[in-house]
Amino acid sequence: MSGVTSTIYLWLFIVPAAIWCILLLSFMPSRLIARCRQLLSLEENIATVALLWLISGVMLVRVIIGALALWSQSDLSLVGVFYPIRIAAPNYGVIAGLPWFALLIGIAIRWPQIVASLAGARQQWLALWLLATGVLVVFAGIQGGLVNGVSGVYTRQEFLDDLAHVDWSRDFFHEHLQRVAGELTPLYVASHSTTHPPLALQILSLAQQLGPFAMGLLTLVLFAGVFPLVAKVATVQRSVDGGIQTALLLLVTPALLIYGGSDDAFYYLLWGVALTLGQIAIAGNRLWIAMVCGGVIALACQLTYASLVLLPAVMAFTAPGPLRNLPEYLCRHAAVLAVLVVSTAASLLLWQWFTGFNLLGGMAQVMQNQQNYLLSTWLVVDPVRGISDRLMTILDFVILAGPVMLLTWVQACKQGKRNPLQWTIAAAAFAVLTTYIALVTPGAGESARGWGGLYLCWWVGCGVRLTQSWSPAIAQRLVQFALCYSAVLQLVVDFGW
Repeated sequence: MSGVTSTIYLWLFIVPAAIWCILLLSFMPSRLIARCRQLLSLEENIATVALLWLISGVMLVRVIIGALALWSQSDLSLVGVFYPIRIAAPNYGVIAGLPWFALLIGIAIRWPQIVASLAGARQQWLALWLLATGVLVVFAGIQGGLVNGVSGVYTRQEFLDDLAHVDWSRDFFHEHLQRVAGELTPLYVASHSTTHPPLALQILSLAQQLGPFAMGLLTLVLFAGVFPLVAKVATVQRSVDGGIQTALLLLVTPALLIYGGSDDAFYYLLWGVALTLGQIAIAGNRLWIAMVCGGVIALACQLTYASLVLLPAVMAFTAPGPLRNLPEYLCRHAAVLAVLVVSTAASLLLWQWFTGFNLLGGMAQVMQNQQNYLLSTWLVVDPVRGISDRLMTILDFVILAGPVMLLTWVQACKQGKRNPLQWTIAAAAFAVLTTYIALVTPGAGESARGWGGLYLCWWVGCGVRLTQSWSPAIAQRLVQFALCYSAVLQLVVDFGW
């Protein structure tokens, strides 16, 4: 059987069947909690139906793409046979991960009691941080046991090879750009090393001093701090208990659970800090907080080029009201927004002066290296491959958003107006950014990882408002459902780093 034909068979038959098995298995544990009709609320039914329609659409897309590939003889092997989400390999450590899978299902079953204990804690923010850390650690253990799961990216040989070239001297920033451009050998082995600023590699190198497990555990503990920050932001619109409920709904986003142990979690954390500071600064017109927020944004840009959108994101996702009120919003908060822009630019220039690293130059080099994946190229050179990559990018972002996030998108669409000027500023910003991801992001998939900070932006800008009408009972059932869904994905799939 030829390579193209065997790939088509995998895409048309084996992969859709595997996806259906994953989906059905993810529903089963939640059904064991109680009878179906007693368990499911209206919101959960919407989430279930939305996921079923989504997976059905995925199967239809696979048939279309498979037929196009067979007709055009286009080689789509590089996107992986596990379309539509980026999957590195099956989870070969599934046996060692089964006890942690069972523990996570137990957490899902006992979730109402856990939330009740959290509500009665004296230090609720600290308790939320500890709970988030515990869930993330248990979830990581599903990938081959606690040590392997927590160590994650910090044990990958290709990263270890690249870290041999990393140091904390000023010269490294210049050498990094030379290696990315192919002007200095030996070249980087991992594609991750060529698509991130040098500071991201320097943080990875800390694993050599701390050890992979300690570094992975530190990553999870720091990332768990995002959720108390989100809860704090949510208390502006809701009570303390409501804010914690909102943070717990965000916690069960599959993409954040999966990639919360990767080095990208550091940039997720900085996005959460920037959104929190931006909300406080803009709401109270506090200039000094805006100045600090600008510094955090500049630091996030040194970890991933995607953070360049964080400055407009902070302005948009913390803005209240519809899009037609944008001029009024800009005038009312002109001073704090100006300080935010100036402090971000000043921090970036200060970093460039200190390290010699040109952020925009580095991003331009990355885009040049990956121009074959860009919109202007794939439309002309290989449209079948291009369409397949774009669909994978979209579906990776949507499927790994999970049922809770998907439900808020459904609610936003139902509440949406045909006139874009009646959209909220945050919703309009999210539509623009997701369209950009779908059309311009290089490569196939990985959008849920590389753009995981957008889930935080959506939750701060729209999720808090959209979940206000959810009762605690509904929220708890949704968390149970989402935890089971995420656990089954983690059990059978190695998403890689």
